[in-house]
This record gives sequence, structure tokens and C-alpha cells, in this order.
Amino acid sequence: MQAYYINLPQEAQRRDVLERNFSRFAPPGWTLHRVSAVNAQDVLTSQVPGRITGVEKACYFSHAKALAMACEHPQHAYILEDDAHFGPRSFQMIGRALDQLEREGNDWDLLYTQVMPVCPEHMVELLRIRSQCVRENQFAVVNTRNMILAGACSYLVQAKSKHKVLGFLQSQNPIDTPVDALYWRLAREGQLQARVVFPLASSVSPEATVSQIQSSSKALASLIWNAWMRLSAYDRDLDAIEQSLHGLPPLTETPAQAQALLQPLLAHLEPQEARIMQTLLSHVCAKDFRSLFTVLPEPKPQPESLH
Repeated sequence: MQAYYINLPQEAQRRDVLERNFSRFAPPGWTLHRVSAVNAQDVLTSQVPGRITGVEKACYFSHAKALAMACEHPQHAYILEDDAHFGPRSFQMIGRALDQLEREGNDWDLLYTQVMPVCPEHMVELLRIRSQCVRENQFAVVNTRNMILAGACSYLVQAKSKHKVLGFLQSQNPIDTPVDALYWRLAREGQLQARVVFPLASSVSPEATVSQIQSSSKALASLIWNAWMRLSAYDRDLDAIEQSLHGLPPLTETPAQAQALLQPLLAHLEPQEARIMQTLLSHVCAKDFRSLFTVLPEPKPQPESLH
């Protein structure tokens, strides 16, 4: 497997953390390539047309650059942003997911190992599925077509689909849609076949508490969704996740919506896990919470259960 991670030249610490983490857990035959990220200032200087921000355009072109590099090799490609994080079972889960897709004859273009739910209802449902999977020593490879998700931090591209996916990226002009939103829209429309490995096979690095493409005004939302991804990964450290939330602004009470969402989930969670989830839901359901997602799709059915 060829893996390509996107990294700005000045982000040496992120580069070092990811490379050490990847080399620690990746099996033989997995090769990691660095892709020098497109700089937002270069995009602004070039006056690339489109409604999204210069930073989002830079991210978009960086993914296209990584995919173009991947097209030079015949294997599946693993595209990563430099805050991706792996655990002891990450690559085993990815291998099992690929074997299952091949064994069942499922056609696929993208296989996500890390995603973000857009709404709190899906945060709860996916965490319940994680609990079920871990309890039964199983995992799910879920079709994303009816799911409201976001993110393009960590995903595989089927070998035969690389040129098709790159073609979608290269055909958008002006650049009005961020790369992750474009992928998810194409999946909902059936133009791409996307799957998610769940529990999440990869997560976000503990060092990456704030996204490089989000404004400081959305730092709280970045922290919340990063914590959720770490909580929903198969391999996780609950103490470290809880510690990362200590700096959150205090809330005077738990919103009624958060309480209602959390209550049926409590039977599936251990106490520390429930405490973390209550904190996340309380902030997401607060009236003044500013989501990372400014435009939400129309509601779709919730994710399928494992069975």
C-alpha cells in the first residue's frame, strides 16, 4: 500500500509525529510519501476563483496533488492529512475491511478510516455502534450514501478509481466546494461509492487540537470533533481525551437536548466514556455553539446498525 500525507513545509513537528506513528504500526509493504501541501497564500496570489476560503482551496489542491502522485503507482492509495493518528489495530482493521469488500464483491471508490458526524444525533448513534462492535469483537464497513458526515482526513482510494476521483477534483471550476464536501455530495448522489470502517480505524493526533484550515473562532468546534473522533476510534486513550477537554469553557447546565440524546446511550458506555460524551454533547447542543459546518444537508436516515 502506498500512503501519501499532506504537510506544509513549516509543520515539521506534525511531520515527525506522523512519520514516527506510521512507522511504529504500519505492516511491511506499506510506504509513506510526503506531499508538500499547497500554500494558501499561493492560492490567493493566483486568484483562483471560487466561493470557499483560500485555505480551503489550498487544502483542495493539496488533496488533488496527493492523488495525482498516487496515480503514478498501480496500488490502492491511502490519502492522509498530517494530523492522522494510528493505533495497534489500525492497519489490521484496514486490511480486514479491504478483504471483506473484495470477498463480498462490493464495488467501492473511497474507504474512509476517519470521519466526522455533522449532527449530534449521529455522534450518539455512531458511538453506540462502536460500543456494540467492540463488545462483539466485530467491525462494520458501512455505505455512506444515507449518512450525514464530513471530513477527508484519512481515506483510501481504490486503485481503479484513482483517475476517476482525480477527474472529479480537476473538473470543478470555480472551486466552490471544499474537498470533503465534494466527496460526500458525490457519494450521496451515487457518483462515488464510499464506505466507512467503523469503529474508526484511524484517529486524529492528540497534538492536533485545532485544525489548520479552520478560523480561530471555530477552535472550540475543532476541539469537540477531534475529541469525538478520538473517542470513536477502536484504539483510544480515554484519559488523554478527557484531559484535552479540561480547557473548554464551563457551561452552567447540560442542555435538555444533550440529556435526551445521552440517556439511551448510557447503558452502552463506561462511566468515563459517558462523562466525555456528555461534555461533547453539552457544547454541541448549546445555543451559542458555532459548528464547523455552515450549511447542513437535508436530514437523511440515521446510520445502519451493525446487524
